[in-house]
Amino acid sequence: MVIELKYSGTNTYLVRGTKGSILLDTGWAGIKSCFREIYNYLGKENIWHEITRHKASHYC
Repeated sequence: MVIELKYSGTNTYLVRGTKGSILLDTGWAGIKSCFREIYNYLGKENIWHEITRHKASHYC
């Protein structure tokens, strides 16, 4: 199941599988505001525990 996470202007997706979840495209690498936003969002939605992998498809 693919879920689009709604925060800021970043297109971020959580792909849920039977052995865990993959977080895709969390924002621009190295930008603290992007990390802070996704960190706060994942904490608020209480989904940190299910993420077993992370994939960033672009860097600045």
